Amino acid sequence: MISGPSPLEAQTKKLFRHIRTGSYKTRAQYMGKCLNFARFCHNTYKVSNIRNINTDHLAAYIVTRQKDNIAGTTICDDLSAIRFLMDHVSNPRNQISTNAEIEEQYDLLLGNEPLNPGNRAWAINEYETFIHSCENINAHNPIDVSVLCISMGLRITEAVASTRSQAEYALRTREYQVKHEAC
Repeated sequence: MISGPSPLEAQTKKLFRHIRTGSYKTRAQYMGKCLNFARFCHNTYKVSNIRNINTDHLAAYIVTRQKDNIAGTTICDDLSAIRFLMDHVSNPRNQISTNAEIEEQYDLLLGNEPLNPGNRAWAINEYETFIHSCENINAHNPIDVSVLCISMGLRITEAVASTRSQAEYALRTREYQVKHEAC
């Protein structure tokens, strides 16, 4: 027999219907993440009141997500959504701990990846493969863009967004000011 949403899911949906903070897209994404968490809490701990959610539930959810090989940044996004929800719960019985406190109390690693992951430029063999593929179909513009990317360390979107005069100046002086990316 298929039943309807759990009481926790129903409360989550009801709260999100009344939340007006943030953009439509953010609220929709957060609601999906919170419903996933609500399902987990109901199925694992039989929690039926949103006010009863505590840090133990959050830590177990993190462990489950890590076992499912979910990226650390995604887990942190989930935690942000859950905190967003809990901020709108009136009179919660427990205060949700911060990420640092959760890492310390439950001996977890949330995978705080740096915002700049380092050099994301293509490797030389990737450029060579790309250039050979373009030569095979007689496409010369992508080759010019890739040469600009290789020589200046630009991303393809940045090189595509440059004007001809900007590209010539960049190749001549080895200086290029990134103003915008292609949309």
